[in-house]
Amino acid sequence: MTPMSAIRRKADNRLEAKKDYTDYAVYESGGRRVGRVKERFVSADDGIEYLDIKTGFLGLRSLLVPTGAARVDRKRHILLLR
Repeated sequence: MTPMSAIRRKADNRLEAKKDYTDYAVYESGGRRVGRVKERFVSADDGIEYLDIKTGFLGLRSLLVPTGAARVDRKRHILLLR
């Protein structure tokens, strides 16, 4: 089993609204690293809506990802984009 398939198999939990995912590593479904979660944007009812992911050299680029597009592996502190 490849490391990415193990991540896919374990990263099937939905994101919890009050959990802080700051500094979790973010990977695309093909296994390529995308970046790290820098910040979360919370709706008025305290549910997570988007994650700000820093990408690129020195994290100078930013990517907003809806929480529904990510699965979490809490043991490894990884988010896997669908």
